[in-house]
Amino acid sequence: MSAELLAPPLDRHAAERCTRSGLCLSVCPTYRDTLIESYSPRGRITLLREGDPSWESRTSFLESCLKCRLCEDVCPTGVPYGRLIRAYQATEGRRSPAEWSHQVTACLRETPIDPGSAATLFVVARALQSPAMAPLEDRCRAHGLAPGPCVEETRRPPAPEAGLRVFLAVGPLIWTFLQGLAIAAIAWLEARNYTVLCDPATDGAGAHLLEHGLWPEYVEAVARFHRALAAHSPLDRVIVLDPLVLQTLIDHGQWTGLEVPCPVVPFWETLGELPAAGWPEGDSVLLDVTPTTRAATPALARWLERAGATVTPIPESLRVGAPLAIHERALGVIFRLTRAKAEWLSTQQDPLITADPLTLLREKKARHLLGAFGIEGGS
Repeated sequence: MSAELLAPPLDRHAAERCTRSGLCLSVCPTYRDTLIESYSPRGRITLLREGDPSWESRTSFLESCLKCRLCEDVCPTGVPYGRLIRAYQATEGRRSPAEWSHQVTACLRETPIDPGSAATLFVVARALQSPAMAPLEDRCRAHGLAPGPCVEETRRPPAPEAGLRVFLAVGPLIWTFLQGLAIAAIAWLEARNYTVLCDPATDGAGAHLLEHGLWPEYVEAVARFHRALAAHSPLDRVIVLDPLVLQTLIDHGQWTGLEVPCPVVPFWETLGELPAAGWPEGDSVLLDVTPTTRAATPALARWLERAGATVTPIPESLRVGAPLAIHERALGVIFRLTRAKAEWLSTQQDPLITADPLTLLREKKARHLLGAFGIEGGS
């Protein structure tokens, strides 16, 4: 597989669909933080179409995008902004692992980062065997997060043949920091007669790498993931526990030309009609919403409401996601959003239910959806 041949060009036709309505300005975190046009989706599209690649500030504006894709929800002409900014990362915005390490190290000197960002960047650094891994591990431990051992191969015995054969893509963030959640998900599926297969060394499918401009490393990670699927075939479906990995799997076919040979579904769909557990009639819960889980919010809310809970999604302004940009301003915006979310949660009495492992790392009062359904180990 050639990373050079697979790098996607900028889709200028898609970029031309921008009518400059300005609706994206109201939801873009970096624009709201700066009120500078070039830090908005509209401004970045202009830079992609017309900006001089040699202009140093142009790179700063494009690299600071959080890749949250909230702008796509409000764009009246459906500009695929995420696809445009990913094309930039795969071509003009590429960086080598050495450049990535240098930039992360510089950011660590200048910018405070939250626990979820430290954990996510540590996972990438470990995958790259980057010199930044040691200072990132120090940041994780300072936040009370202890990375688990590096998983080089599947450490589980072969799954007993039962019903549907599924590959469970847990994600490197969960394997590294939340292994109890992975074990709970596997036990849940096996108790329902699934034949569960997984490969911790490959199942992240390059999540984070493309967003950080690590295109050749991303392509190789995707290739390893497909080799793992082939080794476990035939499969009835791929079930994904980490919603960021889910987003990567859904999107990566257009970037690599490789399609997953069976349906890809989020883990929460396996909960089906099972009622949530733990709340008497009328109790209230807060439903976490992040950029990678927002599409599932209505379904998650319905499941919790069936248990008699009153569900309140968190405010739109607090919907912070993963650190998908290695840029001082981007990490600073994520840090401030995370702090604002924590301060708001400290004023709330209701439990916070989430499907995003990043929220579990950031918020001590958060409870994973598995725990909400009474599954031991899913807290």
